[in-house]
Amino acid sequence: MELKKRYKWLPMLMGLVMMVVGLALFLKPGTIADRVPLFLGSMLLFIGLDDLIFSFLTKDYKIGTSMQLIQGSINVMIGLVFILKQESSLLFLGICFGICALVMGAIKLNLAVDNYHLGLHYGWDIFDGIIRLIFAAFLIFNPIGGLTVWIMISGAYLIISSIDIFIATIVVEKLFN
Repeated sequence: MELKKRYKWLPMLMGLVMMVVGLALFLKPGTIADRVPLFLGSMLLFIGLDDLIFSFLTKDYKIGTSMQLIQGSINVMIGLVFILKQESSLLFLGICFGICALVMGAIKLNLAVDNYHLGLHYGWDIFDGIIRLIFAAFLIFNPIGGLTVWIMISGAYLIISSIDIFIATIVVEKLFN
């Protein structure tokens, strides 16, 4: 547990970077749209380096450091691709998120059908599924334009995740004091 206390700055620094990037994405989506691959690439590069550093620092104390090493290496590689090939990465991101939204929308509609047959509530699942399908169509057929909305959602997600990291780090520190 002494190790967690000593390296608490890693998650706090990651949370701070996530907060700054999240605020930038949420507040200026239009001007950031062409820089999304650079921001996400930087974030993946930072998270990957964090995983690599932490896996090397804890290799004698922690089980599963090889998975963290693999995950960190993959994040570093994807981050570098996003940074070096920004235009194609932006198009790729739009289409990928469109496909993810399409799959999630279909899953939600399938859940609504299942809930209907079971006599459970299904209205929210239908609404959620349809919204996801509309968003998916917008992203798949207009990946660059649809990313402005996605950028705001990503910013909000990063802000919430950074707050979660700050709280978790503080709670864990208090638990082990």
